Amino acid sequence: MKKLSLKRIIMFSRLQVTGIYGKNIWKILGLATSLPVIMVLVSFMFSGQDTGDAARFTETAIIICGIILFPLTMLNDYTSPDAPVKRVMVPASGAEKFISVYAAGFLLGIAFICYASLIGSAIFRIDSILAGSDSAEGFRMLIFSEGAEKGDRAGQLVGAAYMLLMLMWFIQLYRTRKTVGIWRVWLSLAAMVMCVAVPVILMKTALEEVIPDSVFSVIMACIMACIMVLTAAVATVWSYRLFIRTQPCKDNHD
Repeated sequence: MKKLSLKRIIMFSRLQVTGIYGKNIWKILGLATSLPVIMVLVSFMFSGQDTGDAARFTETAIIICGIILFPLTMLNDYTSPDAPVKRVMVPASGAEKFISVYAAGFLLGIAFICYASLIGSAIFRIDSILAGSDSAEGFRMLIFSEGAEKGDRAGQLVGAAYMLLMLMWFIQLYRTRKTVGIWRVWLSLAAMVMCVAVPVILMKTALEEVIPDSVFSVIMACIMACIMVLTAAVATVWSYRLFIRTQPCKDNHD
């Protein structure tokens, strides 16, 4: 299997999603419904009566949960020693399975974000009615509302996607601790953290008081973007190699 096949990617994604969620659909719907309810309640506990702060907290929690939780579930299911043989033995290459795990998990996360936004918006609407604000201004559609700050949403999505790549890389790396040694795992994590932190600290120390704030913020944004792209690329390639190496069944190593 030298070429990637979209058909095999879709087939493997469908088989894995059905295997994980198909038999527990009502439990999954119950969990997907209860999570945004809990998030809203927790947001009100920390923000008091400030609906705006509560909404922003809920939006952030929904995005992080959606982007990270479902892909990690897909990865854990596939790489588990107890993974069903029928999914392990699907005639797809390692690259196709790798893409399937990420893509299916990401799409499920997006679906959860949409569903949780509707549930959360309904709760905030009920709260606004009970508070006596029955006008259109009392309703806020979480994440997708016209009043939402698109820059903040984009930043949250990019940050969550970046954290997803880092988490999936580290989880796969940690599972090799018995073969490579636990000290190498933590050393690799420390090296990755230093690659992100050290350039930022050096630039901030050397240039913050020399360059005007407006120019400094632009420079730091560019540096952070470069660092995130480079470390994300390293984590993705590294994750792919670990994914291939730790497959429950050594099939089609390409």
